[in-house]
Amino acid sequence: MKKFLLQGDFEKIINELHSQGKTFDFINSDNVLEHLPEPEKFFESVKKVSNDNTMLCVTVPNDFSRIQKLAYENGFIDGAFWVDKETSEHFSYFSVDSLSSLGYAAGYEKLIATADWPIDFFLLHNRTNYRKDNAVGHDCHIACALLENSIYDESMDIAVNLFKTLADAGVGREISVYFKMAKGR
Repeated sequence: MKKFLLQGDFEKIINELHSQGKTFDFINSDNVLEHLPEPEKFFESVKKVSNDNTMLCVTVPNDFSRIQKLAYENGFIDGAFWVDKETSEHFSYFSVDSLSSLGYAAGYEKLIATADWPIDFFLLHNRTNYRKDNAVGHDCHIACALLENSIYDESMDIAVNLFKTLADAGVGREISVYFKMAKGR
């Protein structure tokens, strides 16, 4: 896959692909949008390399989630660690609704929203709180991967329904919204 990887300024890359007449049936943006100072430009740019059937998947961190708020309100974390000035490179923060609205404003319709496994559940227990004890973070990650993979192994339909429900509930460490161009807009 390395030969297909394009890295750099997304607008320059998209403009170059557009000038070559290339379009794609599936475009995946994984943890990109939150780093852009003007995320709405992303949606406008990808239209240049989209066709009528293109599906666009946008995945972003689910910061300021219901679980993070609950952890803060109950003293399990002492603040919004995801916006730490020393470590955060994020310009924007999204929920399913705000991400869907941003896509809608650019002419896309939401097909489905999913979330991944909500590792932030571990913040709500003192012995698994990886913010208070970095040593447990790896074990929390392994537990999430095992749980998530076991659900996929059981049934892809069950997994999709569960991860849709997690997104609807506002939980999950990351959220993904799948878009198509809206007809007649």
